[in-house]
Amino acid sequence: MNCHVKKIGVIDNYGDNHIVNFKEGVNVITGKSSTGKSAIIEIFDYCFGSSDFTIPDGVITKNAKIYFVLLKFENSNLLLGRKGNDTKAFIKEFGNDYFKDNEVTEVLFNKQNFITLSNFKKELGSYFGITITDTHVSSFYSNNNSLPTIRSVMSYLLQHQNLIANKHAIFYRFDEKEKREHTIEHFKIFLGLVDQEYFLTFQKLDKYKLELKKLEQEAPKVSSLINNIKLKIQMLLDEYEAISGCKLENISVDKLYYNSEESLKLIQNSYVKVNSGSDRNNYHIELLEKKRNDNIFILRKEEKKYRELRSSISAMNIYSDMLNKTDVPLEVKEHITKCPLCNLESDTIENEADKLFDAISWLNDELDKTPYVQRSYLSKQNKIKDCIDKIKNELSEIDKKIESIEKSNKELKKRNSINEQLIKIKLKIEAYLENIIEIKKPSELTSEINKFKKKVAITQQELDKYKLEGKIKDIEDYINRVMNYIAKDLDFEKSYQPINLKFSLKTFDIWHEKEDGKKVYLRSMGSGANWLYTHLSLFLSFQSLFCKEEKTCVIPPILFLDQPTQVYFPNVTSDYNKEFNPSDLIGNNEEKISKVDDDIKSVENFFNQIIFFCEKINNKYAIKPQIIIIDHADNLNLESPREFNSYVIERWRENGFIN
Repeated sequence: MNCHVKKIGVIDNYGDNHIVNFKEGVNVITGKSSTGKSAIIEIFDYCFGSSDFTIPDGVITKNAKIYFVLLKFENSNLLLGRKGNDTKAFIKEFGNDYFKDNEVTEVLFNKQNFITLSNFKKELGSYFGITITDTHVSSFYSNNNSLPTIRSVMSYLLQHQNLIANKHAIFYRFDEKEKREHTIEHFKIFLGLVDQEYFLTFQKLDKYKLELKKLEQEAPKVSSLINNIKLKIQMLLDEYEAISGCKLENISVDKLYYNSEESLKLIQNSYVKVNSGSDRNNYHIELLEKKRNDNIFILRKEEKKYRELRSSISAMNIYSDMLNKTDVPLEVKEHITKCPLCNLESDTIENEADKLFDAISWLNDELDKTPYVQRSYLSKQNKIKDCIDKIKNELSEIDKKIESIEKSNKELKKRNSINEQLIKIKLKIEAYLENIIEIKKPSELTSEINKFKKKVAITQQELDKYKLEGKIKDIEDYINRVMNYIAKDLDFEKSYQPINLKFSLKTFDIWHEKEDGKKVYLRSMGSGANWLYTHLSLFLSFQSLFCKEEKTCVIPPILFLDQPTQVYFPNVTSDYNKEFNPSDLIGNNEEKISKVDDDIKSVENFFNQIIFFCEKINNKYAIKPQIIIIDHADNLNLESPREFNSYVIERWRENGFIN
């Protein structure tokens, strides 16, 4: 985004305007205390839609009627304005050459161009290319998600007086967790790495994944439900045959299931039949009892195995405890023995030592094997337990079937006829078939699962085209490379040289990384000078990035630095002289006074490096970052052929912003 500040000003209660004119590159506003220097950055922030009125109370706020900022775009000018502590803001576009012949006056600020702050931020954002209206990454979301606005951009443009050398904070507006998270999240949008289609695709992917998960969870439940229904239908068919002596229809359960709609019509149209002379009742009971006996036999065998295995596990635990408590020798120490009479060496001890060594090796092997044996026993125990549970479930089903047939037989003694019982069974079968018709078949679910898997894969490919992770990694590497290129020429303390700054785009944390990989975060990096140079290195690297990506980046290469030299001249509240005298700003400490020359050299180097940076970026990308420095420092000796006065746009020693 090729844009820079052209004017910042105030129209007072008498209609007079007080304007500071800016240019591309380095702009220096220097002056003594209480002249309105710090109001410049606050007016800029306020005119960019800040909901807080933070312009310092005093001469300016008492006399100001309208605050304004004039921005210069490539083909137009954009005038922004606010009234004191107002909930509305002014925005109006003018032609490219309009302000060559016209000044900013009160007449330009007509009422119809003052709009609500929310609408103002949307309209202003559109000039910078911030047009995304939905940043949700889920198809199920709350309505409190923050859209990217021009306010998030401010974190990259402003380094206030209390921030520029702060060891605890790096970015403006990061004191609130929500604003911090939004600014970090919006960075990829501002750099043009993602667009509206990216978020819509992400929502689509989330929707497909949720649907796929739902189907995958549903599939085993449906299979279990259908198997359960099929078992119940089979039980009813068997019961019908046992009571009536004949089959309801010559049809299997599987056929009923796979042709459920036709089967339902068949069952509904079938007539109840009874074969009084049939032995099917007795046959079914005998069949079920035999099956029960067989299962009980298998159950007893498995229970015996289970008992024996539990006994083995118990013995193994005792054995393991005993071995663990045994003091196991690790080595055998042997000594040469000689006969006391003939003085000949004996190998008896050596042979015994070999046996002992073998015994120790065996014992250690046993200790090593014990955990594996224990785990294998436990695994077998679980398998047998599962088998026992399965047999018990089958026995339970058999008992239910026998009980159902016996119950039907007893019903014959009562007033209920066989026909009534058979009709009741028939109606139950019809009800189960109706349930099956309504339930999706596992094959249908599998087909849907495969369909959504394909959708997820295709949508993921659409997101992968953005190559977001790779691009973020490349940008992070670029920032770190440029940051350290800038930092190497700044006056970091010797203990941090050579400086090796690292910045994370995931967390927006910054640190110095030592050779051993240890991270020293900003808050632990010693003096205020280190904090100042770390801030400067990072934010200049951002400026370099914004210029490099000018065609897709919506963040303009503008940076405000408010009183950066306070690190060297902390006593700025005492600066009321007509000339800048650094000795007046360092206090009465003799040691500090003796270092004033070194401090001035560091300050001059600070300004030199910013100027060098702007020149290099302009040569490389044909864009000049606009660095606006508001400070007390003056009359500095810059590296030839550069003259400090050529960068000073305002010097407020005798007069201020508003006189």
